[in-house]
Amino acid sequence: MADNISDPGYKIKNGDAAFHEKGTEIYRVKDKQYLIAVKEPHEINEYRIYFARDKMEDEWYFKNMPMEKVKRVEIYHTTLSGENKKIKELTSLEEINQLLHILKKSENKPDFQTSMRNGDPEYYEIVFYTSDPIAHKYSMQFDGITFYWYPWETAVLSNDISNFIKKK
Repeated sequence: MADNISDPGYKIKNGDAAFHEKGTEIYRVKDKQYLIAVKEPHEINEYRIYFARDKMEDEWYFKNMPMEKVKRVEIYHTTLSGENKKIKELTSLEEINQLLHILKKSENKPDFQTSMRNGDPEYYEIVFYTSDPIAHKYSMQFDGITFYWYPWETAVLSNDISNFIKKK
């Protein structure tokens, strides 16, 4: 948009491309008419998925994820520079259910304030694979004291989650 619109009063409208270069390839997601994918090398699995908020927003809430269909979970340590390092892969139903139990028991705290006493928090991504064409991904952070994540609103996790994170 910045290179193509000079009117400071211009209102962005549906269909305007504000984040990608002209000519960026856009892909459809099989069997998901409201989703598109754009190749993004720094993303886990190298694609970023976009959806029309008014059409599918609720599908991405953790509580609406088809938990009974989860076949595999990957946990990544991520950096602000975009590096993703897989630190754990869960394939056993027992481990997957243990992780899901911890996540389901998290306490919603939309006004949670992260501690900066230890500097920037550690960043993680948890990716849930089902038979659907796309995976569900949620961000998690650790500020040196508390693990918290974003199933939609900020929620605080039990320290039991540390059993799924490799110690440095």
